[in-house]
Amino acid sequence: MGWTLVDSKTFAFADGGSGHVIDLGTAPNPGEIDILFANSDTVVATPSGFTCPPNASQVSNQGAYGFYRKALGGEGSTVTITTSGNFNCVIGWMRWRGGQAFDVAVGAQINSSVGATTPAITTGALAETGELVVAAALLHRLASPAPSSPLWSSGYTPATSVTIGTGSSGCTQFTAYKTNAGPAAETPSCTWTDGAFDRYAIAMAFTAAPVAEEHSGTGSLSATATLTSSGVAGRSGTGSTSAGASLTSSGRAGRAGTGAISATAALTSSGTVARRGSGTIAASAALTGSGTAGRSGAGPLAAAATFVSTGHKGAAGTGAITAEAFIRAGGPTGPGRLTTSLRDTSTLTVTLTP
Repeated sequence: MGWTLVDSKTFAFADGGSGHVIDLGTAPNPGEIDILFANSDTVVATPSGFTCPPNASQVSNQGAYGFYRKALGGEGSTVTITTSGNFNCVIGWMRWRGGQAFDVAVGAQINSSVGATTPAITTGALAETGELVVAAALLHRLASPAPSSPLWSSGYTPATSVTIGTGSSGCTQFTAYKTNAGPAAETPSCTWTDGAFDRYAIAMAFTAAPVAEEHSGTGSLSATATLTSSGVAGRSGTGSTSAGASLTSSGRAGRAGTGAISATAALTSSGTVARRGSGTIAASAALTGSGTAGRSGAGPLAAAATFVSTGHKGAAGTGAITAEAFIRAGGPTGPGRLTTSLRDTSTLTVTLTP
C-alpha cells in the first residue's frame, strides 16, 4: 500500500510545567504511526503511550527528542507534553499510514557554536527497502534574526517548521521525511538562513507494512493439468477437458449437457454413459460400464471400442455396437436359457429363443 502522510501540525508553548495538552485533531486508526519531535529550553518527559528510542534523546544545552507510537486502537486525539518548568518548547507532529515497525534512530549535537547547518548523522544500513525516514533540525539559543528558510538534503521533503522565543531561550525546529529509503544508509542534513548556537539533529527510520496481494482475472488450467471430479462432467454446461488432461468422474458424462472429452482422454465412470444426452466417447477411448449403454438415448460406441456389459444392450433405445466390437451377453431370456459369446466381423444378428 505504501506510505501515506495523514496529517502534520506544529505546536509552540511555554506552560508545560504541569503538562500542556496538544490536540492532534483526530484519534489515530489502528496501525497508524504518530511521530513527535520536541525541543525545549528544558528537558521534556516522554508522553504517555509514546516511545523515545535509543539515540533519539539528545540533552545538553537544550532537551531534544524524537517520540513515536503505533496505534493499537483506543488512543485519543490529544497528547500531554510535560516540561521541567514553564520554558519555551516546540513540537513537530506527523501521522503516517503504511508502517510496520520502528527500525533505528540516530542523533548528534553541536553546542555553543553559531552556525546554519545540522551536525552530521548517519543511520547505518537500514533493514530493508522502502523505509520511512523522518528527520529534525532542533535549534536553540537563536541568533538574530531567528533561523528560517530550511533546505534539506536531496530526497527529503520538508514537513514542518516552528519557532518560539528569541535569543538564548528561543527554540526553532524544522522537520522533513523520505519514503523510499534503504537499505543503504541515510545521512539527512539541513541548512537554513541565519544561525543558532545549539544545533541538534535526530532521525528515525521505520519499516513499511507488507503489500497485500490482490488476485482477479481469468486464470485457466493448462492442457497438462489433472482434473479429478466427484460430480457430473459436462452436466448442463459446455466445459471441456483438454486433450492432455486426465478425467476421473464418479458421475455421468455428457448428461444433459454438451461437455466433450477429447480423443486422448481416459474416462472411468460408474454411472451411465450418454443416457438421455448427446455426449460422445471418441474412437480411441476405453469404456467400462456396469450399467446400460445407449438405453433411452442415441449415444454410439465407436468401431474400435471395447464393450463389456452385464445388462441389456440397446433396450428401448437406438444405441449401436459396430461390426468390430466384442460382445458378451448372458442371462435369462424367457422360459429357456441361452448364453452367447461370439465375434462378428461383418453383421451381427442374435436371435434368442425360449
